[in-house]
Amino acid sequence: MKQLKGKKYFYPVVITGAVVIALIVLRLLGFRITYTEPNWDALSSWASWASVGASFIAIWFAIQVPKKIAARQDKITLFEKRFDCYMAVQQTLEISNSIKDVTDSNKAQFAFELVISIQHPENYNKNVPLSILSYFRYLERLVMSGQFLFENYDCTDIQSALNEMVKFVLVMYSPVRASPNLTNEEIQQKNNICQICEQFRDKYLLSMENELNLKK
Repeated sequence: MKQLKGKKYFYPVVITGAVVIALIVLRLLGFRITYTEPNWDALSSWASWASVGASFIAIWFAIQVPKKIAARQDKITLFEKRFDCYMAVQQTLEISNSIKDVTDSNKAQFAFELVISIQHPENYNKNVPLSILSYFRYLERLVMSGQFLFENYDCTDIQSALNEMVKFVLVMYSPVRASPNLTNEEIQQKNNICQICEQFRDKYLLSMENELNLKK
């Protein structure tokens, strides 16, 4: 039934089904097509059930149509906030993907700076690490808002990934680094960030996009 919703033939199918059910009930009550003297009891029964069926259909439409309109209005009202959250998620996933293959701190810094300079240039200033950290906190607030905007959405994992990114940035920009090459611990930290983001993408992204779709 869900596959029929929103399609042109949904309501005709519902009405046809109601008519078929009504005919079956009438037959069980004894109504028959006959060429002899009319069965007035059967006709009276048919008229009563037809009235009940018509009332049921009218009530069903009276409930469903406003409900559908209200649901659509809710989607339109929430669209901008949902879209901001969705874009914050996408940008977080993009940052994760940009550091996936880095092997030293210089490349990690370049990846972070490239993303923030393109996606949020107003947050980019001479203090590069501070700009990046500020941007991550901005993304964190937006992804957390999804808890109140999307169904079946949990920001715990992606929020954790952003917190790990903050720690990773601090390490990458540390003035006391002995070598630009990533240590095994830093590689593991980076891989954990990427893994969390990939799992979040697979679990939630398609659902978020479906809720954003105003055509449904």
